[in-house]
This record gives sequence, C-alpha cells and structure tokens, in this order.
Amino acid sequence: MVDSAFEKNQELYAKNIFVANRQSPRRPNISPTLFPNTSNQLPPSPYPSPGAGVSKERARTQHEGLISGFTTITVAGAFIAAIQAQIMGSATSSDQTIADRAVNAFYIGGLILDVMSACLAFLTTRWLERLTESEKDLLEKEFSCRPSNLDEEGHDDKGGPSPFPPERRSWQDTMFYTWLGISLFVPMPLLIFGIVCMLAGIYTNVWAQHSAAVAGMVTLAGAATLPFVVGIFFIGRKKRRRAELIIRLSEMQGDW
Repeated sequence: MVDSAFEKNQELYAKNIFVANRQSPRRPNISPTLFPNTSNQLPPSPYPSPGAGVSKERARTQHEGLISGFTTITVAGAFIAAIQAQIMGSATSSDQTIADRAVNAFYIGGLILDVMSACLAFLTTRWLERLTESEKDLLEKEFSCRPSNLDEEGHDDKGGPSPFPPERRSWQDTMFYTWLGISLFVPMPLLIFGIVCMLAGIYTNVWAQHSAAVAGMVTLAGAATLPFVVGIFFIGRKKRRRAELIIRLSEMQGDW
C-alpha cells in the first residue's frame, strides 16, 4: 500500500511539472560565452594584425644586414689575425735565405691586413649605428632601389620606381664620395688579401723547409678547396641564379 501511494504521488508530480512547462513562455536558449558579442562583428583578436604596430626599426632590413655583416667581418678579422700570429711565431726564423725572408714578409703583411680589416670593420659598424632616423630611411630606399634589386623596367621589389634617381656630379665629387665609400666597404677585400698572404707564407714555408712529398700534399690539400672558394664568388646578385641555388639547397639538405 505504501509503495503504490508513493508511485501515484510521483506520477502526479511529474504531470504537474509537465503542465507548468507547457503553459510557461519559452525562454531563449542562451549559452554562456567568454566574450559576449552584441553585434554582428567578430570579437577582437588578441594577436596583432599583419603589419600593424611594426616600427621603422623593425622594417630596416638593409641597415640591420649591413651592421650584422660588418660585425661578422670584425670577428673574422680578429680570429684570423690571432691564428696568423700563432703560425708566424712558430714558423718564422731569422733572415737567412730568400725563402725565409719571403715567409716573414707574407706573414707580417697578412697580419697587418687582417688587423686593419677588423679595425675598419668596427669603425664602419659604429658609423652605421650612429646614423639618424632620416639617414636610415634614405639608406633603406637607396639600397632597395640599387640596380641589383631592380627589374628590367627599373622598378624595385615593391613595384615602385627608384625614389632617388642618380644626379650628375663633377668628377671631383664622384672621386671624393667613391673614396669615402671604399673606406667603409674595404674591410672585406683587406681580409681576403690578408688570408691570401697567410696562405702564400704557409706554402712558401712548406716548400722551403719540408720535402717535396710533404709540400706536394699540402699544396694539393689547398688546391682541392679552390673550386669551392671560387664558387662562392660566382653566386653573384642575379635573382634567378640565387633562386635556383636556394631550391637546389632545399633538395640537397640531409638529416644532419
């Protein structure tokens, strides 16, 4: 009796709840959201849009590339000069023969060139770092519109003509500014000449102090690397050749 009465009460309660839900107005199905949106627009993204908030300093790729390049030359010049001084201290001898004098001349001359290359590269880096904002903008425009970055119609990568066409200068002004430009860009050639002098001193010393078999092996080892050194300089600034090289590098890459 008690169980039947309890079941009847449960059925009556369920019917009353059903009738109440049928008679009450239907409420909209509102699901809670983390970012409520009262319009048809999408909620704002927490990430900046492409190109938004990019300062001029971030866009100066030419200026940053020059500073990075001359900083690398500074480190390389100091490193090679240290190696050359170590070799010179262990390989040079008193002036006894013509070969010994040639070895000393090559070593000392190459050491001076390497040290001056590092010093000039450091001064060039400091000059680039001291440029004003307007001068940095001018550098970006001029370097992006140089002949190696222009297409056949004289437009740069962005599709615009060169903003600063070349002006006619007198030969005195041309020579003066060429001298200033060489003074800033000469560290790399000086470093190359210093390395050449170091190699010339090494080979002269090897052929003068060692047997022909040893000298031949050392010469052969150096000559085997020459094609790769020449290949670096053959890359050049041609966009087609550089693009094909990048594609080939992606095909040649391995697991290491």
